[in-house]
Amino acid sequence: MGFYKEKLEECSEGAEMSIGDVVIAITETQGRLRAEMMRANGNDTGTTQPAVLVTGDRNMRVKATAKHLPVLSGSAVKAILQPRS
Repeated sequence: MGFYKEKLEECSEGAEMSIGDVVIAITETQGRLRAEMMRANGNDTGTTQPAVLVTGDRNMRVKATAKHLPVLSGSAVKAILQPRS
């Protein structure tokens, strides 16, 4: 039994990217654009995170962390939203 890894054949850098790499790139771009918009509107970005990647994929979390993107697992989000009493 083998594993299937979906790849995108064309991308802006001319190299092959996995779907995970595309998601990370989109999160990175969205965060940058949101931060720029917040600054343009006079809002201090300070400690806020304009975009956070939420994924159950451990490898994607490692790659996002290496790119200094804020990332959380689904179980961490669930724990934040539904604290145990």
